[in-house]
Amino acid sequence: MVCVFLDTGFPTLLRLENEMEWILAVGYDADTVYGLDSRFHALPDNWHSMLRDAIVITGNTAPDMSCKEFLERIASALSYDEHTALESVIMNVLDHVTMENAMDTASMICGINDVPIEARWHAAEAFGRAENLLCNICTNKEIHNRLSVIFLERYSMICDALDCELNDVVELVKTEEQ
Repeated sequence: MVCVFLDTGFPTLLRLENEMEWILAVGYDADTVYGLDSRFHALPDNWHSMLRDAIVITGNTAPDMSCKEFLERIASALSYDEHTALESVIMNVLDHVTMENAMDTASMICGINDVPIEARWHAAEAFGRAENLLCNICTNKEIHNRLSVIFLERYSMICDALDCELNDVVELVKTEEQ
């Protein structure tokens, strides 16, 4: 099936069992599919049986929400009430660390810390460049530039501060829409 998509010009992302990285299928000859991740290589002969996920990128679609709705969704996610509950659970676990559970606690904290750091990095990448994901949603250059600064330069700030700045931009968008 991957070969069919490659023949029609559609890039295909593949993730194999026990792998975290995605591989971009870039070509094939006979029964060998070639992929690109950190290097160009042939996929194993049994890659079909190891396939965990596949994404076929078939083209662009029009945005299904306005810039205002998009920003409100981001602000809502950053100010989610359950963040306080999670913080309480984390503090409770940290207050009860023992020699017996120290490794499990460290693993849990590392797992929790990795998620927002990784997500913020991806947000900065996706929204911080001049030609970014906002281009199709936000055509006002002033708003676009302000959002790029927020995501690129300040993505690692605590959520409350970022939420406050996003609310300022949401107000600017509301003013423009009126």
